[in-house]
Amino acid sequence: MNEEKGNDCLFSLWNCTISRSQAQEELRQILARRTPRRLFRDLRRTKERGSKTVPTETFLTACALFCRGRNSEDEILSALRETQMERMLLIGFRIFLLNETKKNHFTIAWTDRSFSSTYKWLSRFAGMFHDMEYREWASVVRLLHRLYPDEIWQLAKEDPHDWILLNWFDTFGDMPPLEKALQLLVPEQSPRRQALAFWWLAFPLSQLKHSDEQAHAVLSALAKVPAAILVPQIYGFLLTERRAPQPFRAYLLDPSHVMLLRSELERKKLCDFREASAVALLIREMKPGRKQKTFWKILLSIIEEKIKNGDFDYCAQKSQAFLCLLPEWGLAQLKEHLHSWSETKLHTQIIDFIVRPQLHQHDSTIQATIQAIAMHCTQ
Repeated sequence: MNEEKGNDCLFSLWNCTISRSQAQEELRQILARRTPRRLFRDLRRTKERGSKTVPTETFLTACALFCRGRNSEDEILSALRETQMERMLLIGFRIFLLNETKKNHFTIAWTDRSFSSTYKWLSRFAGMFHDMEYREWASVVRLLHRLYPDEIWQLAKEDPHDWILLNWFDTFGDMPPLEKALQLLVPEQSPRRQALAFWWLAFPLSQLKHSDEQAHAVLSALAKVPAAILVPQIYGFLLTERRAPQPFRAYLLDPSHVMLLRSELERKKLCDFREASAVALLIREMKPGRKQKTFWKILLSIIEEKIKNGDFDYCAQKSQAFLCLLPEWGLAQLKEHLHSWSETKLHTQIIDFIVRPQLHQHDSTIQATIQAIAMHCTQ
């Protein structure tokens, strides 16, 4: 095929400058009626002439064939085997994925930092992180995994974008085995990979009503994982699901893990009253005493700050459910602090509506939340 035109078409697709239908139509014209066997045979001859670009061209040719959509994975695999170009595809994909050439350099900007926890981000997308523009990569990964499963796993661990790991479930239709997950639950791996490995094991629990037995099995399998890694993951599970199986809660409340749990709470990851209720229920399970009161004070301080900033939208049912979980002294303290602050800090007067209507609207919402809390305290 015309390599330059075909490659430009693929990168235009991956850079979202043309649609998939446009790319397919263009590649059908470029490839014409050429079969996978003919294309890989031509690349084989180029390799025999000493060309160093054959691995990359093999990868891009496979992507072009998958994008064109006329040949099945089995047909393309058969052609690779017949022409003995399987290894060239693996090397080419590695060169591309690891950005080993300046010409085909690319970056992926994930959105995980915009979420309060990586577990929540992973659950939001449920293992579907490759957009339609990248589906050829997934097809190549599936094909190569049939040939070189161990080398694909190793490549996944070298991938600077975590693209293979993040798309593992969507690409292969199943989570990796436990032994692979454990390789990511170590201090040397990034927090995102640690969260992903835990998500592989724990996400099925979110679909179960009675999951204590399965949660106990997960903790048993992760018995050798450091608590410094596991506590943030379980806490992220709690916030995302707004509940957690009893073995997970017991793990968080273990005396040797309480300081780690406190660190997670102090990071102020709470996004709404439902998450706050999940944490409040956990605190209520603590043995009454100084430690429990410290956790209540931290939680109340966070809630107070969130309400003052307008980060918690008022919802009668959700906020009332949270307030009912607070100890009496905590509820009274929250009401007193918020009332005192609102008297001097909120811009809710008529003059504010005239002069700065947006600020007035923002502060009026906060005032409604504070008033609702005050009404609950008087009931």
